[in-house]
Amino acid sequence: MKKNLFAAVLATTCLFVSGCNSYGTDNAPTPTALTQIDTKLNVQQLWSASSGAGVGKQYLKLPAAYENNRIFAADYKGVISAFNAETGKSAWRTVTKLPITAGPAAYAGLVIVGTSDAKVAAFNQDTGVKVWEADAPSEILATPATFKDTLIIKTIDGQITALDVATGELQWHYQEDLPSLILRGSSSVTFNNDALIAGFSNGKISAIDIDSGSLLWQTPIASPEGSNIIDNMVDIDATPIVKDGVVYAASYQGNVASLDMNNGQTNWQRAISTFSGIAANNDRVFVSEADGSILAFNQKAGAADWKQDALLYRNISGPAIYNDNTLVVGDKEGYLHFLSTDDGSLVARIKASRKSVLATPLVVNNTLYVTTTNGYVIAYRTS
Repeated sequence: MKKNLFAAVLATTCLFVSGCNSYGTDNAPTPTALTQIDTKLNVQQLWSASSGAGVGKQYLKLPAAYENNRIFAADYKGVISAFNAETGKSAWRTVTKLPITAGPAAYAGLVIVGTSDAKVAAFNQDTGVKVWEADAPSEILATPATFKDTLIIKTIDGQITALDVATGELQWHYQEDLPSLILRGSSSVTFNNDALIAGFSNGKISAIDIDSGSLLWQTPIASPEGSNIIDNMVDIDATPIVKDGVVYAASYQGNVASLDMNNGQTNWQRAISTFSGIAANNDRVFVSEADGSILAFNQKAGAADWKQDALLYRNISGPAIYNDNTLVVGDKEGYLHFLSTDDGSLVARIKASRKSVLATPLVVNNTLYVTTTNGYVIAYRTS
């Protein structure tokens, strides 16, 4: 199983080695064929708009961002687009010529992106005009994250840089030691009070003081246990979640874990492997596994409430919670799958694109926004 799982990973992502930035040879197991489902949701497309060239042949996740009734999207060639969130009407489009590999993020009137050549740039949300540009330590794959007046940039080599969000000026820098071989993916960070939570490719979750960059606590949720370098890969490529004083995180070839936000102490952990993403509602934590399974874990006890394996080897995206009772994932063939959060049953399916949906869908104001690898932003609602 591990051999097939790693083949699936190699076909959809890359190891962090020189020149490895594309999908590569598709030698993954054959995606599970889709079967007829009992449709219980009516999914309606509100609008669809082109935001440029998408991600090309690169393995990038460029999700949409939202602020002030606008949706922002970017492509790998450096085009940033803004749309009216309700109608999809274009507000502006800026050709930056930057090799964008991360973002966009939308915050405080700015649209922020990261690049493959270690740059961070911020643009005015109303006009698309560049406000500032700053250097980063290395290539950026994680979506920039913002908290109050601070912008956090996490680079592929395990460094975290804090910048002033208004000016791009350096505030502090944090370095984490990583193994020599990692997946070419990168989780972003999340925040709780005055701490940021970050997962790294060494299988560790860290809490870092947002003001000083000092380490508050660190907990491994996965440990290398294999006999070779590939079996020892334990990357955390799913952005952690903080909910009600608890951190939820998951790794590749490791665990999904519940940690105490105050001290990092482990409440529970269960074996799992993911490089896509996790989500949570009021009762459960949902994980898109590397093989395409979707699991729901009870937040308090860590028990697996249900497992859906109808999407094996379909290279599903991270899960998004829609209206609390529905889970949404995209797949490599451009389908969107809607699942009940109660029992994991498939309640709807639509064909969104002829290309893949890699980025986790965005949910804002009962609207689902999806970005496709060929550069479209599509808005949906259900009834």
